[in-house]
Amino acid sequence: MLPFYFVMKGGESGVVMVEKWEQAESDYLAGMKYKEIADKYDVTLNTVKSWKQRYGWARNGAPPKQKSVHTKTKGVHTNIEVNEAIDGLDDSSLADKQKAFVVEYLKSFNATQAYLNVFDSTYNTARTEGSKLLAKPNVQKAVSELRKARLKDLAVTEQDIIGMWAKQAFADIGDYVKFGGYDVMNTDSEGTPLLDVNDNPIILHQSFVQLKSNKQVDTSLIKKVTLGKDGPVIELHDQVRAQERLLEVLQGITTDDNVEDSSLIRALDSATESAFDDEDETET
Repeated sequence: MLPFYFVMKGGESGVVMVEKWEQAESDYLAGMKYKEIADKYDVTLNTVKSWKQRYGWARNGAPPKQKSVHTKTKGVHTNIEVNEAIDGLDDSSLADKQKAFVVEYLKSFNATQAYLNVFDSTYNTARTEGSKLLAKPNVQKAVSELRKARLKDLAVTEQDIIGMWAKQAFADIGDYVKFGGYDVMNTDSEGTPLLDVNDNPIILHQSFVQLKSNKQVDTSLIKKVTLGKDGPVIELHDQVRAQERLLEVLQGITTDDNVEDSSLIRALDSATESAFDDEDETET
């Protein structure tokens, strides 16, 4: 049996030893799929994928992957699931530029921008063709697999993310502050009531804004709280952006995709119930 990492190759000067990954790379560039290469060289599928990543295999028109440098942080998840999902695109029926489109789309969820980043086109063309490309079943499948892999790496589910967007989209500032008005009698420096020309007390209308206790509200929906010269200021996350995200999810659901559809409904129901629960707790 041949050594694990070498194959025998004939030449004019006799038999030479060639590393398996080099021979496998030639097969990969010729169009063979991961599984076919793994079977040919009697190695695992993951071994072939690791060769591709380690040695920068790239077919015509596809640049080799660049290793990104990250600051090491304790407890940070590695993108194992995502990398495997991206590598899995090579075994799909997608063309190289379609694969690149899928990866770009997952960065921004913007089909127009993803199309512009991959194809040489005008904005108007990208806006039309990007939507068409995203609607293709095989592209939708690849997007779904990559999205699920990314969420798995983060140890969260789609329902978690959709639920948070729903909560942000429907957040009510009234859940976080008390505000209103009250009347006070106008007085002089000694506390004596001031009267108008008809000898009636002068009444001043005052307003107040008061933040509710952090124990009474969902602080995950708060972007920031500051104390300025005019009093406290509370800012929630961008509702419009959260609503846009929800619309993107809704538009990405196909009529026969019951799993994602039910997931969205559960997430929205959960967010709505949470909002009412918080309101009930505040009033008691």
